[in-house]
Parts: sequence; C-alpha cells; structure tokens
Amino acid sequence: MEDSSDEEDDRDESKRIIHLLNKLVWNYDACDPDKETLTTPKLTEEKTKLRPGLSRHFSTPLQCLAVTAGLNEHFVARLACNSNQYCHEKILLEKTNRYFHGLQWDDISITEMYHFLGIMLKISLSSVDGGGYTAYFSPEERPIRFDRNIRPIKIKGSEGFAGSIMTLSRFRQIRAVSSREEGAK
Repeated sequence: MEDSSDEEDDRDESKRIIHLLNKLVWNYDACDPDKETLTTPKLTEEKTKLRPGLSRHFSTPLQCLAVTAGLNEHFVARLACNSNQYCHEKILLEKTNRYFHGLQWDDISITEMYHFLGIMLKISLSSVDGGGYTAYFSPEERPIRFDRNIRPIKIKGSEGFAGSIMTLSRFRQIRAVSSREEGAK
C-alpha cells in the first residue's frame, strides 16, 4: 500500500506534467469551414472480392496469403533453402567464424521462415512508432519523458510482440540473407 508521501509525489508530478502540457503551443492555420472542403480519394468502381466460400480456408493474414497468393509451404521451403545457400556462399565465406549479427549461424528452418514472414507481415500491418525493428522486439512499453526531473510515463500498448517469437539478432540474420531466387546477388 502506498503511503501518503508517495501519493503526494504522484500528485505533484501530475501537476507538473499538466503544467508542461498547458504550455504547449499548437500552430494550426485557421480554416473556414464554409470555404474549404476535404477531398477524399475516388474509389474504383471495380469491386474485388474473394470467391464465395474461399475465406473459410484461412483465419490469419499469413494463411490468406498461402491460399490466395501462393505463399505455401513449398514456396517458404524454397525461400529458406535459397536464403541458407546465399548465406553459405556469400556471407560465411568472408567470415573467419560462423558468427553473424552476434549469433552463431544456424540454417533457417521452414518454421523459422514462417515466423520471420509472420513478423514482417504483422510489422507492415501494425506499426510501432520509434526505434525501427528493435521496437517490435522490446519487452517493455516505451517511456516518454517530459522533463528530466519527472519520472517517465509509459505508453500503453507500445511493447513489442516479436521478442516472444524469435530474438532480434536471429531476425536480423534472416532479414540479411532472405533471398527469393537461386543465385540471387
């Protein structure tokens, strides 16, 4: 249970934050609603949709790509194989040891390639602001600091999801060697 001094500190901190927020200046141009209108992009008249009943064959975006776009196990296996080949022929030959992005190199399995593709798909569908790929691997919510004398506030929902699937170093390894065709340069 918090004692009264902790509660008082929290109230003082909240007051300081509110004071800082009230000092912000918003520089927006004035807009006359009678003269200016918002334009929306024109939608195409052509409707695109799946064949009736096709959506019963998948429940995730990755499964949808497997069913509708050919991102099936054969393709993923070929991608993993070609990526491994590229790593052995182009990257590991130049190294004196098998370490690459801080980890010893192990060939990419089909399961790992699926995990990598799933992470890339989720990253493209739901962005986490700030920090590039590392933000998706962060186990904690990102802090915001208004003033160095004030304890930072954590942004709800800003923690990464990918760290529970694979390490950032392994993700970087796979991203660096991903190759779609034999003999890719």
